[in-house]
Amino acid sequence: MMNPPRGGGGGEEEDEERLHKRKLEEALEVKSLRRIISAYLNYPEAAEKDVERFERSFKKLSSSHKVGFLL
Repeated sequence: MMNPPRGGGGGEEEDEERLHKRKLEEALEVKSLRRIISAYLNYPEAAEKDVERFERSFKKLSSSHKVGFLL
């Protein structure tokens, strides 16, 4: 088995590796952008659900604990 010469022999392989890496990075970027857009578009509904959940949790607290939140 012969090893390719060091330094200049694997140019095409390096280009393919860089291309593959760039495509992976672009895919991750698109995925992240979609998550951001989804969060932005769904914010009103998600915020309303959060408020309802916080209100339910608050109602379950004892009176002494509720006072701590109202100060």
